Amino acid sequence: MHESHVVLTLPPGWEYKVQWANGLPIEPSKTGDGAWQWTLRDLTAVEIEPMRPSTWALSLRMGLIYLPPAPSVSSAGSWQALGRWYTQLTSDRRVPSPELSQKVLELTAGKTDFDAKARGLTSFLQTEVRYVAIEIGIGGYQPHPAVEIFRARYGDCKDKATLLSTMLHEAGIESNYVLISTNRGIVNPALSSPHFNHAILAIELPSGTATEHYNSVIETKLGKKYLIFDPTDPYTPLGDLRGDLQDTYALLMADGGGQLIHTPLAQPEANQLSRTGHFTLAADGTISGEILESRSGDHALHERASLIHANQQQRTDQMERRLSRSLKGFTLENVDVQQLEQTEKNLEIVLKLNNPGYGQIHGPLMLLRPRVIGEKSLALDRKPRHFPFQFEDTSRETDVYEFDLPKEYSVDDLPEPVNVDMGFAAYRSKFEVAGNKLRYSREFIRREVLLPAERVEELRKMQGIIGADENAAVVLKRNS
Repeated sequence: MHESHVVLTLPPGWEYKVQWANGLPIEPSKTGDGAWQWTLRDLTAVEIEPMRPSTWALSLRMGLIYLPPAPSVSSAGSWQALGRWYTQLTSDRRVPSPELSQKVLELTAGKTDFDAKARGLTSFLQTEVRYVAIEIGIGGYQPHPAVEIFRARYGDCKDKATLLSTMLHEAGIESNYVLISTNRGIVNPALSSPHFNHAILAIELPSGTATEHYNSVIETKLGKKYLIFDPTDPYTPLGDLRGDLQDTYALLMADGGGQLIHTPLAQPEANQLSRTGHFTLAADGTISGEILESRSGDHALHERASLIHANQQQRTDQMERRLSRSLKGFTLENVDVQQLEQTEKNLEIVLKLNNPGYGQIHGPLMLLRPRVIGEKSLALDRKPRHFPFQFEDTSRETDVYEFDLPKEYSVDDLPEPVNVDMGFAAYRSKFEVAGNKLRYSREFIRREVLLPAERVEELRKMQGIIGADENAAVVLKRNS
């Protein structure tokens, strides 16, 4: 951008405030009574780079707050004031009806503790209230009344948060709105502006509630603990928060105003993908066997979203496309998806397959790649990096593949094990042989979601190590 102008003209007595994010402030020039102009020159382009944060999270941003004459404007343009505005906008939205109250009694019948009651109500919002957005005028910000949402059984994100908050209150559980963006980094502490595209809920945890089994707990400056929950997300259960809502700023409506909070980043163990494969290797190089995938967190969320409305043939086609990234000439004999609709449990998928020619025969030798499926390496270009790498979530991924070797072959050479830890991520693998059994196991852990550009060489080094390990081959030699 070579040159950009912002001109502000105000009536007599009005005042303004300016906020800047992602850069140094620019001073205005006064162009007349009640008129100012900001001129910005030679703004550097925000280049497209793979896996970088949103343009809005990186570019220079200016916020203008202009106010009519008033006794005091000291809090105007603050997060507190923005929260106060939204609190007033929603003040009459959470009023129950007899039918709504009766439904709460039904959903919480026999449940005495916080967790059981909250799960009963959150599950209802996730499964029985559809997401439909109808936003006219102020409806882009103001939710519909809870009774209308309950009666219609549909609403957008702020509607679903409103209905859940109303139902929780009827069950004796308090909650507050949280405004957030699904693009990490757009909400900037320096710029108290309504750059939100999503509404979720902060559910107040009763004093003394154990929190170690929840991954989405925050504590405010006043010591209150909240469980952050998204009623719009049908596949992430209470206690978890999907990756794009983690490790980012959001506005909590509490105590009549707004309070900027930072959502927690879950530990890698909250988002796991584990594969266990058992195969028989024939003397002609054919492998046959099963792979069991177990998924939790975002690994389960994305898979559930793609499978839950698919028929068996569509599920098979999807798995074949995924396997084709690692295998050639294979036959997928069966796909068994388990616990698909039980979001409180891990999603499990059993794949039964065979692959002729998987073991590559070269004279008396056979080369066997123990990593059957699953690519964890990234293709990174060699261009200079200007912006951070942004990953969606933390993750822990494990693979264990076991092979029953044919009696005609013995292990002649094993690749070296790998053990590398860069801080932001770690990768380790090993090979084991016991009799006619070969076992390959590996673990990948990603601990951070935002990696500074200056660490690109570390990331490239790690990706190179992972790629080499994924393609490493065990050498088998034909017995004489």
